[in-house]
Amino acid sequence: MAVGQDLEITRSVNQYAFAPAIGGGQLKFEGFFRTCRDDGTRDGSQGAAVPVANEKNLVLTGEVADGKYAVWCIETIKDARELFTGVPAGTGDAKGEFGKDAVFGKSRH
Repeated sequence: MAVGQDLEITRSVNQYAFAPAIGGGQLKFEGFFRTCRDDGTRDGSQGAAVPVANEKNLVLTGEVADGKYAVWCIETIKDARELFTGVPAGTGDAKGEFGKDAVFGKSRH
């Protein structure tokens, strides 16, 4: 399964699969933006996934504020998997099984 290489993610995941707040997120976020801008690969598909807990601390300026670089706020590892693969992660049934087309189903088989 392909994973998008045009997205940035800086975060940790706790034992419950949630993405807690991170330190220095603004600098990391801006660094990837500048890398995409400066190496000429920016085509509008690039962006960053940040923990929901950091959303209130983000200061979007310039091209980011103009929508030329996307920002997605994620709560869980499930959100990140869906964003990076473009495939629904899926929901487990009573036995913990996932559909074969779901990210979690594909990663189990």
